[in-house]
Amino acid sequence: MKILSVFVDESGDFGTNSKYYLLSFVFHNQTNKIEKPIQYLKNTIVQSSQKETNAIHSYPLIRREGIYKNIKLTDRKSIFNSIVAFMRYCKIQTKTIAINKKHVSSSDQLAKSIEHEVNNFLDNDKKFFQSYDKIIVYYDQGQKQITKILFNTFLDNFNNVDFRVVKPQDYYLFQVADLTCTLEMIDLKKPALSNSEKIFFGSMRDLKKNYLKVLYKKRLD
Repeated sequence: MKILSVFVDESGDFGTNSKYYLLSFVFHNQTNKIEKPIQYLKNTIVQSSQKETNAIHSYPLIRREGIYKNIKLTDRKSIFNSIVAFMRYCKIQTKTIAINKKHVSSSDQLAKSIEHEVNNFLDNDKKFFQSYDKIIVYYDQGQKQITKILFNTFLDNFNNVDFRVVKPQDYYLFQVADLTCTLEMIDLKKPALSNSEKIFFGSMRDLKKNYLKVLYKKRLD
């Protein structure tokens, strides 16, 4: 049986705390094995003195927040680079829906815009999804609006979909969905990056060469 795993993560909120709302999808054909990239990633995490059970959260790594508050820049970059390398070596594809919230006047309108964009995407790429016998959508139910949108859109378009609630630390590809949101946001904002982002990534040339180039190659065309 040919199975497609779909890992979904978001960046932004339905209030006024963010300028953009991003919804990222990571697609993995389960016949493409990822054991070797996972082992490389695990080894890097252990070498960085981080617990293997901790999920990698890319934006806190950049901003030195949460569990990364007391970790020096070189070690944070090492962890970040390891998940980027994992993304590079895995046979996956990504898709991100980005909405500038200045074009929506309420949380309900934002939800409708996201659902519309997801529906359009699923419809336009229907042949891609229909090439699989089964689709499994993984989401952590972090936002109830997105949970509802995923159910509505996938079930409206396909009759072979299962939904799984995930814990981020249990699935490295879910952590790649988090990374995808981060890189897409950076790509959207550039060159107007924050001071912490400029310090972390260095020059714009390094950002494009070492990180955004990986993102561009994974996008589902």
